[in-house]
Amino acid sequence: MDYDWPSDDEDDNCLVKRKKDMPVGLVNLGATCYVNAFLQLWYHNLAFRNAIFERSPEQEDGFSIFDSLQYIFGLLELSERSCIDPSPLIDLLGLDASLQQDAQEFSKLFIDLLPCPEVKNMFSGSYDYVTSCCTCRHESRTPSQFSELDLSIESLNSLDDCLKSFLQVEKLTGDNQYYCSKCQSKQNATRRIQLRKLPPVLNIQLLRFVFDRKTGHKKKLNTCLQFPDSLDLTGLVASTGEQHSYELTAVLMHSGVSAFSGHYTAHIRKQDCWYSFNDTNVNKLRGKKLNLSKEESLDFDPEASASSLPNDGKKKCNRSKNAYMLVYQNKAFIQSTKDLQPSPVPQNIVQKVSVDNEIMSAGYQDTQIKQTEEMMRVELKKDQISEMWEGLKVAEDSSENFYMVPVAWLTELLKDWSDIKPIDSRPLLCRHGKLNWSQPSKYKVISQKQGEFLYKMFSNKDTVVLNREDGLCYECVRNQLVWRRQKVKADEDNKRISSLLSAANEKKASVSSKSSTHYWVSKVELRKWRSRVLKPLEKAAQPTDNDRKGETVNGTENNEDKDKSFDRIAENMEEDEEAFNSEIRCEHGCLDTADKHRQLVPQSVWDIFLEYFPDAISFTSLEPKCAQCLGDAQKLVEMEDQRKTLVKEERQLLSDLASLRNRPIVGSLTTDTVYCLSSASYKQWKAFLRNPLSSTLASIENSTLLCPHDKLCVSPSDESSIILLWPYEWDVLSSHFPCSMVIQVKAAGKENDTPYITVPDMCPGCLHSRLLSVELESHVFENERIYVRLLEEDSKESKTPNNMEDTPTSEEEIHSECKKPKLDLTQCGQTSRALGAPALTGSLVSHRKSARRKHVRGDKHLKVSSRMTLKDLRVELVKLFAIAPFDQMLTLDGRKLEGDDMSLTELKLYPGCLLFLKGETYDEGHLELALLQQGVMEEGFRGTGLMS
Repeated sequence: MDYDWPSDDEDDNCLVKRKKDMPVGLVNLGATCYVNAFLQLWYHNLAFRNAIFERSPEQEDGFSIFDSLQYIFGLLELSERSCIDPSPLIDLLGLDASLQQDAQEFSKLFIDLLPCPEVKNMFSGSYDYVTSCCTCRHESRTPSQFSELDLSIESLNSLDDCLKSFLQVEKLTGDNQYYCSKCQSKQNATRRIQLRKLPPVLNIQLLRFVFDRKTGHKKKLNTCLQFPDSLDLTGLVASTGEQHSYELTAVLMHSGVSAFSGHYTAHIRKQDCWYSFNDTNVNKLRGKKLNLSKEESLDFDPEASASSLPNDGKKKCNRSKNAYMLVYQNKAFIQSTKDLQPSPVPQNIVQKVSVDNEIMSAGYQDTQIKQTEEMMRVELKKDQISEMWEGLKVAEDSSENFYMVPVAWLTELLKDWSDIKPIDSRPLLCRHGKLNWSQPSKYKVISQKQGEFLYKMFSNKDTVVLNREDGLCYECVRNQLVWRRQKVKADEDNKRISSLLSAANEKKASVSSKSSTHYWVSKVELRKWRSRVLKPLEKAAQPTDNDRKGETVNGTENNEDKDKSFDRIAENMEEDEEAFNSEIRCEHGCLDTADKHRQLVPQSVWDIFLEYFPDAISFTSLEPKCAQCLGDAQKLVEMEDQRKTLVKEERQLLSDLASLRNRPIVGSLTTDTVYCLSSASYKQWKAFLRNPLSSTLASIENSTLLCPHDKLCVSPSDESSIILLWPYEWDVLSSHFPCSMVIQVKAAGKENDTPYITVPDMCPGCLHSRLLSVELESHVFENERIYVRLLEEDSKESKTPNNMEDTPTSEEEIHSECKKPKLDLTQCGQTSRALGAPALTGSLVSHRKSARRKHVRGDKHLKVSSRMTLKDLRVELVKLFAIAPFDQMLTLDGRKLEGDDMSLTELKLYPGCLLFLKGETYDEGHLELALLQQGVMEEGFRGTGLMS
């Protein structure tokens, strides 16, 4: 029996001895793999390591960041552990071990933090931004220092392409013209980068993480890139007479599809051999050449590599979709480090490492002793289990008694009997308290001797002893047999029924509907009769069913129904079901009127059904349909005809009301009285016009317009709650439907302060409360659309789009367009005048305006909620317009939106509104830089020791 050793955690790894001539690994504290990769990278750079060891400690207590780095390097040099814990350095840096950070940013900040000029010079290079005027050829140079070359890899396949893209000439024309100091004016120009000095150790950052405008976050580019083992940059550097030939010495990898997750590892060349550093796992790679194909086999595209990444055959090229940083060392620098002697580890570090090695040695010995003891315990247990296993076997020709135990319990016993629970045989029992025949794989037959021993040692009051006398349950076997026989019989009868029905259909011409030898049968019953027969029998045949009588309780059988036959059990299960053929019986107990739900079957088929359903409801072909149901159906047809006639009449007389044309205006009444109809009743009436047969409209309910004081709580001018009717319209509508409350609006006399009065009177208090409630509801919205228009920076108006000359394009034009136009309605109201309604003019009739906003080319929309803040809105606008939040000037109705922490409700920004935006649009690269400078993007290392 194989023993599974417990999985090693990080503490166990630190107690594993270091193998001879193998580098030491670093423990990943959660998400610190990016730190581990760089620590290994720097330590295995001999010049870097010497610079660290040759410098005196900064503090005597050894608690500075530099001192901690010295200690980590000392452990990597002298520790006897296979891996070490970098916690002291992580804690001093103030890094969150559970949060993965940008490895490139960490590298730059940490190098700047070191008090070692020789280390910084090792990575330091320079280049010039050279701008050339196309008119006078005057050149302007702006020098810049770098510690890493940042190369874009998007849409590029090789490192050579990336370098060419980095150094390519950029044309400055149009709005980007260059101001020439010699010409004293803006001129077309070119701009390029010229390398001036390359460092001994050239770090090339492949920009795999770029800003995604669609999401507002970084994304990873999984571009497969080709890069060589040898790199000659002599032709790319300003002529100095020096050779700039480099060799690949390290590759930093990032595996994973996201910029915010994944894992960092390092491949480092040491003494002409390549090593893979994956936190605590350090492996020496085969051969002297770097091979990354196996490591990236899960996400590497061989077709892409074969087609788009040709090998020139002159130099060895590597391909990777995960390479994040490439480290090239100058060949002259490599040669000098071969002749360089390693600096000794400072004495104080040696003492600390020696103490740690002693602790490790003692812990290692304790671990070895524990492992030896565990192995001895495992061997002893294996012998005991083997002896017990032999004792469990039952001879095939043995006549002695035997026992059954659960397989799951026996498995736990063989694993460890120090904490074994009592035998629980209840899951193996049927409802009659005997062994369940359907679960042979869940119990094990064991010998009498071992069975008596185990049941004696591992039993309690609930344990049911299962031995030879408790064989298969007779009742369960009998029930299963009956069910299977009944199933065979039902299948045969089903075939007979199909054959008889086919024969009857062939002789259909000779079958008279008045023949009493035929019976009506529900079509549903014809399809499902077998299920009605077999389903209760199948359920009764199941060995276990705790919802049924006769179940096992604590290993004892409930004998209440033990003597009841299987047929009686099945019969009890059918008691709650409706009688066979009940679907074609109406509520009055007669034959239903719907012919489509039933079918005539011959006497021979009906006799088969009676064998299974003796109490079936019988209707012969001579049975008349229910007279009462026929009468009710006739009344329904007459009522439908009446409703159709009523709808036709109302469509003719109330066409203006149906389309909401020619509505009265409460402020300019020319008649004495108009009437109010609640919007809810109007919607029901419209539904009645569309489908009178399914409509539930029975009366006009205006009571919803009244307050508890029986007064009007809605203003007659509120079109969302009240529809105004002319008197002739009210007369027609009220004559067809009773009204719960008549509400009138009358023209007021000159002596009144208001242009109209209502009957009943309006309730000022309830009206005010209702208006407040409606106002509050309009301020809460979710996932609603607003519109944004981008205006030019130097103009209040944007250019008018083609074929949209009439479209307003500036903020002032938008506001002026909102003035309400005058309406020419001289042709309106023909139908209403014909029915005696007053003539209408433009000042008396209102037309309902569409709430839908006309789309204007160039406008963009986004979904917002009332809880969003202005800051959240600005971030969303970055994705739409590539304008940084701090450059966005937003206006609404002529007022500037300010207060980033204010909600959209507080800013009075509601669904459907149009915002105007001004600001400088950035390209993708400059936008990311601008966001980083303003701290809009992720916090990074802010607040850590790297920023001190």
